[in-house]
Amino acid sequence: MLKDLIYLASFYLNLDDVSDYLTNIEDDDATIEAPADVSVLINLANLSIRRIVKDYRPIYREEFKRSDENCIIPFSGLSKEVCTIKNVATLDRLPVTFRILENNIKVGVPFGDYLVKYSYYPSELTDLSDSLVLPDGVSQEAVCFSMCCDYLTIKRLYDDADVFESKFKESLVRGLKANKDVKVASRGWF
Repeated sequence: MLKDLIYLASFYLNLDDVSDYLTNIEDDDATIEAPADVSVLINLANLSIRRIVKDYRPIYREEFKRSDENCIIPFSGLSKEVCTIKNVATLDRLPVTFRILENNIKVGVPFGDYLVKYSYYPSELTDLSDSLVLPDGVSQEAVCFSMCCDYLTIKRLYDDADVFESKFKESLVRGLKANKDVKVASRGWF
């Protein structure tokens, strides 16, 4: 749950006002005003999850789609927000040649049926009761370390941010150890 992730990040960052808010809030109690850092941490959670899915560990989905008269399969026709297209195949799972246009996939045959495999971004987290959708092998703790690193960078505490970035990378490597092809690159902040 997003509330648990924010609480863990506030604990690591010593944000006592956020921790107290999350401890005392009831799900249906709107009378307690949230500290400003809660919305910042929610945004950082979304940013961190999107970065992990894009750069380190994608979440894949397959869908059957039909091309239109111009041999186009629009991204808007897919059920999730597209990160990258992995492959396009016929219904018999034979790979086909395709091109990625701005918001479309261009295939060779009009009105053809295709199986599109793509990575997607999880839905944006907005409410503290939202469930987290994380890739296999990525822990809630890894997302939390990434959030802390970003928060401290915003606050210009670069030495502390480096500590959390190294924890983030260690956590990712530990969680993704089964996949030996994964290499954690620098995020290039500076």
